[in-house]
Amino acid sequence: MSQQDNHSYEFGRFRLKTAERVLLREGELVPLTPKVFDILVTLVFGAVGYFMVVAGWPRAPLVLGLVLGKIAENYLYISVARYDAAWLTRPVVLVLLAVAIGVILYPGFQSWRSRARKAARA
Repeated sequence: MSQQDNHSYEFGRFRLKTAERVLLREGELVPLTPKVFDILVTLVFGAVGYFMVVAGWPRAPLVLGLVLGKIAENYLYISVARYDAAWLTRPVVLVLLAVAIGVILYPGFQSWRSRARKAARA
């Protein structure tokens, strides 16, 4: 399974376009009823979830990204359209960005620190 863009998934000769709600086989439309398409999308996301479990990846960030992504994108567009990039220099925004960067980098720091401690013990 390979992801072509945000709304298209390929499986060998088949391509599932979720935005247009169509399934293509070698570029030709495969007729599907809406219920069959919904079941197919559910199976695709179920397979993605299964492989995330097998790989040990957390599923919560994916769900949060799917649910909150469009909302965040809309508000980002409004902020940029209204204030250009000036809103990025406000103190509250800078603090929130610093906290976000810290949350992202902290697990890597913990991993590095635990490896350094194990190396020191050995």
